[in-house]
Amino acid sequence: MARSVSEQIEWEARAGRVAAGAAVLSLVLFVGGTVYGLTAVERRQPRTIGDLGALARDPFDFILPAVIAGIAFALVGVVLGFLYRATKYRRPQLPSAAFALLVFGALGTGVTVIAQNIDFVNAAAGAPTRVALELSAESARALVQKILAALEQGDVAHARV
Repeated sequence: MARSVSEQIEWEARAGRVAAGAAVLSLVLFVGGTVYGLTAVERRQPRTIGDLGALARDPFDFILPAVIAGIAFALVGVVLGFLYRATKYRRPQLPSAAFALLVFGALGTGVTVIAQNIDFVNAAAGAPTRVALELSAESARALVQKILAALEQGDVAHARV
């Protein structure tokens, strides 16, 4: 259902406050998490391979900044979602796939940051459950081709609407 200009402006005024708050909170979390991570890990930084055991026994100071960054990335997703919706009203030809790439990209980045630090702690613990994803140049090109094909399909489907 198409919105009138006044309804859109009213929605942007309400949702814009939430998006602005999410942006500010995201910035605070990024800075705060980074400062905490640098100060907490610096005083316990593993200097040798043997020191990695200390990290594995008490990983809180290493994982907490990643969780904070993950929350900050999720908040960036909220901001990007607002910006997409506001732009989509003005530019209806904007592909719908852009929303998924923006918002889920931000959420995926947050999850990845947390997973990397957990993976590092698992490696320090010598956990046999450590999983790594490695892409060869050939498989990376194939992945990019599949992503581009999916985006093209989305553009074609969006053009029919």
